Amino acid sequence: LGIPLGVVYFAVTGFLAGLLFTRYVNGSLTGALFYPMFFISYLEVFRYPYLGSGRAFACAVCALLVLGLVYSARYKEQSAPILEDIFSN
Repeated sequence: LGIPLGVVYFAVTGFLAGLLFTRYVNGSLTGALFYPMFFISYLEVFRYPYLGSGRAFACAVCALLVLGLVYSARYKEQSAPILEDIFSN
């Protein structure tokens, strides 16, 4: 990649890791699921590209699945009273 693209790569991943860390500290589910994966990728960046490995891919797919299930359940809980109000008239 060279030095210029390496700097861009670390800037982008650092920014994403900072956002995820902020969410992790605030107790967000997104931060709790994705920040540890980014942290491990920073520890392993010079030895092994962790985010390109099968372990990271499986972790990311499972985290996205959990987020989808949690947010769809929250959406159903929030929309149920609205639908009851609409159809009760």
